[in-house]
Amino acid sequence: MKQILKFLATGLTVLVMSGVGLLADTTPASAESQLNIINPYVKKGRSHHIQRFHSTPSVPVKERTADQSTRSQPQQAQTALPTPAKYRWPTTTITYHINQTSDYYQNIWQQAVTAWNNTQQVNLVATSDPHPDITLQVGTTDNLNNAGLTFVSYFPTIVNGLHILGPTTANIYSNNFNIYKYTTTERIHVAEHELGHALGLGHSADPNSVMYPSVCDNNISAGDIVGLAQAYQ
Repeated sequence: MKQILKFLATGLTVLVMSGVGLLADTTPASAESQLNIINPYVKKGRSHHIQRFHSTPSVPVKERTADQSTRSQPQQAQTALPTPAKYRWPTTTITYHINQTSDYYQNIWQQAVTAWNNTQQVNLVATSDPHPDITLQVGTTDNLNNAGLTFVSYFPTIVNGLHILGPTTANIYSNNFNIYKYTTTERIHVAEHELGHALGLGHSADPNSVMYPSVCDNNISAGDIVGLAQAYQ
């Protein structure tokens, strides 16, 4: 099974000068800095021995094909394990820009956006503004372990127990997709995972969740939807 793994590198927290505006009613005018956390996601190929940098044992996951659906059903939502959130945007309307000229990868990101919009918990809106809430990118990396990298910035402001997000960038890496022969569907799921973090979601303990830390063949689950709903209630 093709796998990805995210690490929350809290030791890499840095301060960035402000100047990026959020909604005035949720961000203090006196805010002088943002906190940035770098979130790498590691890709492990079936035939490659890539060092794992976490201390807890990996959790066995069910083998699933890339197109098997785990989207929520109404009766599932009540018993779903909510995906935890640490951040949220000030409102459920969130702007994004796909910074990519390739039609193929524009479609990858657009399908990820559509999947999260279909949860009806957030409203991701495309913008040509040079300063969107979320920037979605495709690049390459010298680190052959990484499938993607998300830069999450947030303000000290707390709403509903969660930090308010600032401008955030989600990256997926085409060279590693090609090296490890990701299917188009798997690339979409990686993009969904990265975008989930850009919306404020953390990792899920549910191995059927798109936010589970070590698989790239899950759809957005009932628990992901419940977690997003709780974050933005």
